[in-house]
Amino acid sequence: MGKYNIKKLPKGFRFLLNLKEIKEIESYADLKFTNVTYGSLANSKTFNDESFFQSSFRGFSIQGLKKGSIWEFSLLQKGFRDELLPEIYEVDIKKTIKEKIKDYLNKIYYSQETDCYNNPQLWCLISIIQNKADISWTELK
Repeated sequence: MGKYNIKKLPKGFRFLLNLKEIKEIESYADLKFTNVTYGSLANSKTFNDESFFQSSFRGFSIQGLKKGSIWEFSLLQKGFRDELLPEIYEVDIKKTIKEKIKDYLNKIYYSQETDCYNNPQLWCLISIIQNKADISWTELK
């Protein structure tokens, strides 16, 4: 198991993934994150039911570092206000996240397309747009 750096957030704020869920992702993706950082508060916006974009926040990022022939991956997530992710979307979003992380890490490990990568990153942006959940992914080499 990797190192976990957990920060306490103010009441009404939380992180997207708890420790149990991160351990499940590690098991599901068959890897151990070298470092898991729970950063400080990043998003104090509130849910706006009247807006086209009702909420939007960065869920997490994964950074990889190739050391010789060995990959090391770290996970970083920052806190956000509870209301930015309504419960009705949470289960599906977390399932999608688990699958994406596994697919992404398999691509890094096994695809010839990624042979030139030395420091890949995966960023996750979660939005609620007109009462529908949307996850946007950014991959960097």
